[in-house]
Amino acid sequence: MDNRSRRRPSTFLANLLIGLGVAIVLLATAGYGYNYWQEQQARADPWLARLEAAYARAAGSGNGTPTPSATAQPAPAAAGNTATPAPTGSPTPGATNTATPVPSYPEPVGMSIPSVGIESRVVSAGIKDGEYQVPKFYVGHYTSTANPGQNGNGVYVGHIESLSSGNVFANLPKVKVGAQIRVYTDQRMWTYLVTQVLVVPYNDLSVMNQTTSQHITLITCTGDWDVLSHQYTDRLVVIAEPAS
Repeated sequence: MDNRSRRRPSTFLANLLIGLGVAIVLLATAGYGYNYWQEQQARADPWLARLEAAYARAAGSGNGTPTPSATAQPAPAAAGNTATPAPTGSPTPGATNTATPVPSYPEPVGMSIPSVGIESRVVSAGIKDGEYQVPKFYVGHYTSTANPGQNGNGVYVGHIESLSSGNVFANLPKVKVGAQIRVYTDQRMWTYLVTQVLVVPYNDLSVMNQTTSQHITLITCTGDWDVLSHQYTDRLVVIAEPAS
């Protein structure tokens, strides 16, 4: 038998493996490039400039939204809902019953932490297939938690380092107690001051519990990467309370 015919199968297999390798490299490069482009688009998002322009127009027209007083805040409720206090006492016969408007608390649309250079649009997050979802490239706000200014615990999450999902909270470990966190809605900006920086096990969900007091909780990954569970061993938790 011709020796050249014996070499053909091995040559074909080698070429096939080389072709598969090149295809994998090209796909990986394309995926990396697309994810990098998405991350740059998220960083260049002009959400803050648009909000500040809207705030300026509202202030100039005299239609700025006043800051709700602490006594006017509704009782804790599910995120996205505005609790309305039940009326007390009986109305006076013949008198006009004038209802006092209850302040509303819109969902957050942006967040910035000037001391560590974090600035991001905020998007809604929830639970899917029994797992808490973390949005790609942006900060996420769990819709079942309190909105800015509302009594309760507003919980925000973001990736610390992910090739496919970004690193919006990469600088969160640098945050110090006393740092300012700004949370924006379509109506106004809310300012919080960091009071605690904690590290908890990845399965400790107590930091997400709702409370009667008003504060926000920021969560991202930290610790070591666990190959078996495909996640980090711990969570970095930053808690902040209203500045006033």
